[in-house]
Amino acid sequence: IKDAARVLGRYADVLGVRTFPRPGAWDTVRQDHVIRRFAEYCEKPVINLESTRRHPCQGLADAMTLREQFRGDPRGKRFVLLWAWHPKALPTAVPASAAISAAMLGMEVVIARPDDYELDPEDTALVRQLARDNGARPLRPIDGFPVIVAHPSAKDDPLSAGAAAARIRLFAVPD
Repeated sequence: IKDAARVLGRYADVLGVRTFPRPGAWDTVRQDHVIRRFAEYCEKPVINLESTRRHPCQGLADAMTLREQFRGDPRGKRFVLLWAWHPKALPTAVPASAAISAAMLGMEVVIARPDDYELDPEDTALVRQLARDNGARPLRPIDGFPVIVAHPSAKDDPLSAGAAAARIRLFAVPD
C-alpha cells in the first residue's frame, strides 16, 4: 500500500479509494487498515469512497436528500433505518453512514434489524452522541424486528434522484 499510495498520489490532486472488508476477525477488519494506510502514505488528500465502516460520500448524499425532502430542516423528525437478513454478510458502511448523517441533522434515529446484525458498538455510540449533541432523542434500537423487504424491480435505476428520494421517504417516518 505504501508504494501504491505514493505513486498514485503523483498522478492526481486528490485520490479516491474504495475498499471492501477482507475475511477475518472483526477486531482487525473494523480498523479499515487499507484506507488508513492510503491516507497515511499518499501526499495528496484521500477521499474514502467506501470502506468497511464508512461510506461518507453516500452519507453526504443522504443528508442532502433528507434536507431536500424536509425542505431544509429535518431536525426532530424520525429516521428509521431498517434492513433484513442477507445470505452473505455485508459491510455496515452504508447503514452506519446513513445513521450518522441523520443524527448530525438532529433526527431521532431508530434502527430496526435482525438479530446479530447490529452496527459496530463504536458506531452506535457515535450515533447516540451525535443525536444528543444535535438536539435529538438518542438512538433507539429495535432488536430482532421481523422485517420483510420488497426489492425494487430491475428497471429501477438505483442511481437516479427519484430512486434516492423514494428510499429516503421509506426510511424517514414523519411524526
